[in-house]
Amino acid sequence: MEEESNTSIPGILLNFPFIGSLEDGEPFQYLLLSIHPDFVEIGILDWFVNRVNLHQGAIVDLYIPKYLGKHEQRIDQTAGRVTLMTHSDEIHGEVFRVTYSHRQGEIDQKSWSFDAFIHQLQVPASLVDLCTTLLKDSMILKQGVLIYLKHLIAYFSRIVNYSHQEYAQLQEHFLRDIEKHIQANEAKLRALYQMTKEHLVKAEQIPVYIDLELLREALESEISSTLFHVVFSEHKELNPKETLLSQSTDAFSIYIRAIKNLEKRLYFNYNQIVVAYLKSMG
Repeated sequence: MEEESNTSIPGILLNFPFIGSLEDGEPFQYLLLSIHPDFVEIGILDWFVNRVNLHQGAIVDLYIPKYLGKHEQRIDQTAGRVTLMTHSDEIHGEVFRVTYSHRQGEIDQKSWSFDAFIHQLQVPASLVDLCTTLLKDSMILKQGVLIYLKHLIAYFSRIVNYSHQEYAQLQEHFLRDIEKHIQANEAKLRALYQMTKEHLVKAEQIPVYIDLELLREALESEISSTLFHVVFSEHKELNPKETLLSQSTDAFSIYIRAIKNLEKRLYFNYNQIVVAYLKSMG
């Protein structure tokens, strides 16, 4: 179903997309257009680097920061389902209505434009301290992703029905490539954290030291749960005993779910940094 959208699009917003994720944890970029008691409106532009084609009924997490600060709110509070979609020539993309899955707090009992919503968010004592803390937390979370991946690689080596040569090739050209990608992103986050810790003094300097696009690339997922399932789906006969196979599948899901939960916290951190970035610009 399509309807006309009356959402006003602030021009500055076109440069500051947030990160959301699909039900399987895969990330996407979106513009936060407006916030209402029961739903939010988001936009996905044609030029986004990491865009998705949402459909009616799709379940998404938006990680909208209702408060600023590390773990000040549950990150699933702005999960919801796409209930309306329409094309917008004004933003050169699609506008989606996402209806909340959870009851919202006091802050959501009125409607907000994006600008008004950002303006009313309470600022911590220091935006500089907020950004530095979130960057440090993000670095540690990325380290956690790497640890889980290493456990997953060791796990696969024990249970997959590959020959030694086949698994060595898979490990070298697939699993280790992902591991190197995570290590490179962790190093970027570490360098950014160290730079802000040493040089970021005033809130006005946040846009100088924090490149949001580079930060997004470092924070987003290196691990596609769908791709992992595809790669190993041909080897479901991991063990002739069905019970062990079931246990293996459960263990695989546990590792992937743990990684995706860490990534959700990374996306929430990123969206808070975007808000701090905007507030630092007045």
